[in-house]
Amino acid sequence: MVKEEDIQEEEYGYMISQVEDEKPFAELHCRTETDAAGSSVTDNETKQIKAEIEVKIEDDEQEHDYLVQSVSEQPPVTQQKIHGQNDELNLQLKGRLHHCTVCRKSFTTLRKLKKHQKTHFHECIQCGKAFTRMSSLKTHMLIHTGKKPHKCIQCGKAFSQVSHLKPHMRIHTGEKPHKCIQCGKTFSQISSLKTHMLIHTGEKHHKCVQCGKTFLQISHLKTHMLTHTGEKPHKCIQCGNTFSQISSLKTHMLIHTGEKPHKCIQCGKAFTRMSSLKTHMVIHTREKPHKCDQCGRAFSVVSHLKTHYLTHTGEKPHKCDQCGKAFTRVGNLKTHMLKHTEEKPYKCIESGKAFSKISNLRFQIHTHTG
Repeated sequence: MVKEEDIQEEEYGYMISQVEDEKPFAELHCRTETDAAGSSVTDNETKQIKAEIEVKIEDDEQEHDYLVQSVSEQPPVTQQKIHGQNDELNLQLKGRLHHCTVCRKSFTTLRKLKKHQKTHFHECIQCGKAFTRMSSLKTHMLIHTGKKPHKCIQCGKAFSQVSHLKPHMRIHTGEKPHKCIQCGKTFSQISSLKTHMLIHTGEKHHKCVQCGKTFLQISHLKTHMLTHTGEKPHKCIQCGNTFSQISSLKTHMLIHTGEKPHKCIQCGKAFTRMSSLKTHMVIHTREKPHKCDQCGRAFSVVSHLKTHYLTHTGEKPHKCDQCGKAFTRVGNLKTHMLKHTEEKPYKCIESGKAFSKISNLRFQIHTHTG
């Protein structure tokens, strides 16, 4: 085996030979001291050291990369001669050439061919995006065609790539192979783990250009941007109510279905929202973690604290469009609006009398019960 380091760059010489009037092929000749002074070894010794060798040359040394050009235009080359170290050695290629299907160049190793193939780009005719592999381009084209050939046998959901189907299947199997080394929480997808890790690092790369607020995920930023644009793209097919977030629409739909999936383990009361259950739980714990820094009054729910703050500022953000009267609470405005509409939604089952306020109904019931 002749190693690369045995062949010094300054010792390279090139002899050009032709194969019966065909285009010339470069033959490597390594000049040595023996070549200059005359050979001192015997013919028998020369025959004994003749052997089949393979010259391995690193990819990054381009001057050592010998390409067999355009095999379609030249007869197959079966032998090269390398002279050096006092002998003449044969390099047998034996037809083991790797051909590029794009430009027909040939290479002595598969590794060189693969490196060369990266110079050819396969461009998408729809959007101009380029790929080094034809297989990658074919996968990309599914975006434009809308084809989703890979279907989940559990729920029927389809995907354009099998690599997307595999993580989806973990939803059904419950498998969560990706574990957080900080807290031990597991995830079905590596992307979910990476997003989760930002909680520990505190990184928030996605910043709102309107207000400067930052977010862990780009999806959260996109949802936040709707608060500035006022856009509500998600519409309820039952009542026409619109929402900025799909999660809000899903929660709203529970009102129509009557479903209340979040149940209190203390008293059994159920709620449509998890946040409502958490608020309810403080009744049992009697916690009031939200304290007013003006007067020291504490509240179990942060929304109650925010409403309470208005009593200090004097602000009344909820205004009646009929008479202009303003209120600190939206609930008070809704009750006030019944005066204009003359609606009386609260009805006594004993006397049949109706009231616009729930407090008036309670007083009426008290007169019956004593």
